[in-house]
Amino acid sequence: MSDGADGGKRQRVDGPAASGHGMNGVSSSQHQQMDAAHDASAAGCSLSFEEVQRRFSVLLAQVTQVECDVTTIEGSFVANVAPQVPSVASNWSTLKSSLSATSDALTAITEGMAATHPPQAPPSHPRALLS
Repeated sequence: MSDGADGGKRQRVDGPAASGHGMNGVSSSQHQQMDAAHDASAAGCSLSFEEVQRRFSVLLAQVTQVECDVTTIEGSFVANVAPQVPSVASNWSTLKSSLSATSDALTAITEGMAATHPPQAPPSHPRALLS
């Protein structure tokens, strides 16, 4: 696959069409944060531990949403698509196992990162200390 084809796929996934296809769990501000982080990493900037941790959490949420969407359409796929396009039927189990493996890996990464570097508690308000 060429870079041009890759870029086209990325555009379709990130673009307006994505909002109606399972990406509705990601807010506009999350998209903006992801775009800003992507721009920073593309420019060669190093992301902080917290930013990487946040991005993995977002990825896990997205993969979990995709898993739910796949489960939701499974009956329709088996009943309506597989009989008409037998060549894609074998890819269904590959899709499900790939999503499961991706989810498992992202879960292990996010849990491992959280265990080594737990989220910092917000600083106490000075007035709370005076009470």
